[in-house]
Amino acid sequence: MLDEAHGQPLSLEERATEPLVGGLKMHGYQCGALWGAALAAGAEAHRVLGPGPKAELAALAASQQLVGILRDRHGSIDCDDINGTEAQDLTPASTFVHFFLKGGALRCVHLCSTFAPRAQVAIQAAIAEPSDPPACSPVSCAAELARRAGASDLHATMAAGLAGGVGLCGDACGALGAATWLLGLRLLRDEGVDKLWDGERFEAQFAHMLERYLEVSDYAFECAEVVGRPFEGIDDHAAWLQDGGCAAILDALAEAVNAGPVEVGP
Repeated sequence: MLDEAHGQPLSLEERATEPLVGGLKMHGYQCGALWGAALAAGAEAHRVLGPGPKAELAALAASQQLVGILRDRHGSIDCDDINGTEAQDLTPASTFVHFFLKGGALRCVHLCSTFAPRAQVAIQAAIAEPSDPPACSPVSCAAELARRAGASDLHATMAAGLAGGVGLCGDACGALGAATWLLGLRLLRDEGVDKLWDGERFEAQFAHMLERYLEVSDYAFECAEVVGRPFEGIDDHAAWLQDGGCAAILDALAEAVNAGPVEVGP
């Protein structure tokens, strides 16, 4: 919805968000609509402000507003909480029952239809009055991950709002979400993969990426757990990155994004 609203749809980038559904590949963390809206905020920030820290900061500020909108409306930003599911218990059969026989899919459609207009207003407001970037850089861990992976300025700005678990909210690692999206984009764009959600090629490379992430994060999934505390704000996050925080995670994820073919199971 937000991709079309901006008048310059990015079809491949939109398709590459598929693995973020269900709170990052059905892990139950942040709602897929939030991941997608944050990426849309970055795309619009880049279109209006161009590349650079000011656009990345506007995308991050917009994402902070998006987190608040979703939390105010649903009491949580996590897929599990919103849908009343436990991600670890969702087998293919139980997923079908919940989302198609018990109306879960309709609830998600309704969420998106009510969230998108409010998200659009928040995005436009954040971009209309961008703040000055903090004294230190980089602004966003997710944008920095994109740059280390060789992504374009557009894609780095799109990823910026995912920082700190999306809008610095401390939930599932935003750099991991950005890497998942960039991996999907690379496979769609450069290697002609037809589908991501249950495609063997993506599944194998995502599993490899997740394994590398867990190794270097000491098996912590949430940003606040990785860092040991929630970030106090954008300046705090920028200072953490400048001091080398999460460098090992960013390097491992960047390498995994660009990894060659991973062996597919028998």
